[in-house]
Amino acid sequence: MKIHQLKSLLRDEQFQAVILSYADSNHYLVGAEDKQNNYFLLQDEKGKTKQFNSVREAENVLVAIGIEQANFIIETAYDEMIGRERCQAVSTSISLHP
Repeated sequence: MKIHQLKSLLRDEQFQAVILSYADSNHYLVGAEDKQNNYFLLQDEKGKTKQFNSVREAENVLVAIGIEQANFIIETAYDEMIGRERCQAVSTSISLHP
């Protein structure tokens, strides 16, 4: 999804801005999440999911399109790797500032 599509989605109350991160990863993903926990992520010109090098860089993308609040979600695959059930992601709501 392109930035103008993301902006349009986030006008709908069914979607919430989201920044995703994975444990031990040095990149962040930006997009929208619907009420069924489906992600719609920002993509580059080639259709590849866009990666950001810091949470601040990811926040700046959302601030640039007028978003003031986002869910920051950190997931980990460690529990799955050792045979446990998939654990819940850590999620917190963050306020975005220019």
